[in-house]
Amino acid sequence: PLRLLLVLVSILAFPFLEVHAQSGFEGTLTWSMAMLDVNKFDVIINVKGDKSEIEMNMGTLGSSKMWSDRSTRKIYMTMNTMKNGMVMDMDDLKPSKSDPLDLKPTGKKETIAGYAAEEYFNKGSKSDITLWVTPDLPKDVQYSFFNWMASSPGQDPNQIKMLKEFTDRGLAPVRMVILIDGKPSMTMEFVKFERKSLADALFIPPSDIKFDSDQAGSGASAH
Repeated sequence: PLRLLLVLVSILAFPFLEVHAQSGFEGTLTWSMAMLDVNKFDVIINVKGDKSEIEMNMGTLGSSKMWSDRSTRKIYMTMNTMKNGMVMDMDDLKPSKSDPLDLKPTGKKETIAGYAAEEYFNKGSKSDITLWVTPDLPKDVQYSFFNWMASSPGQDPNQIKMLKEFTDRGLAPVRMVILIDGKPSMTMEFVKFERKSLADALFIPPSDIKFDSDQAGSGASAH
């Protein structure tokens, strides 16, 4: 479950970082995440240029860090205080296709992370989705969700079309919930963003950790 969670966060975070790198964003993005029986925890994403550093403290499952470089398309991961980790090529991560989205407003409204938000709901064949959106985030953050989907390989074009319509209307997600049998399976909620200067050293994977390739049977290593 921990490795699945790390890969999931990578798939979500990497295209998000691309749009911020392109817009010149430098600083920290914070999301709150919960998956299955894992307690809620923060996902801290530090961004500078083409590089990012992601930190997660998952309680009993321990902590993890990830470093990514958009120019090389590589992601490095390590868990807890282990002296080894893994390196992945982002282009090799193929998220499975899901049902086309047909998001309908429910009429529910709520303030999330200080932003006025409205709920949309999609009924799927295997899972349902609720998406809370706000018109009040800055433009570079507004376009991040569309870039999550459009920049990740293997995405359903119907989903991309629907999400682009939201983005073109100036709406950005502040909460996403996947429900299976009516119960939350995964929740991501926006917490805050902070524009600030970050040291280059933060984005360099530690030299005392051996990063092995995640490709089965490759036997390759990096770093």
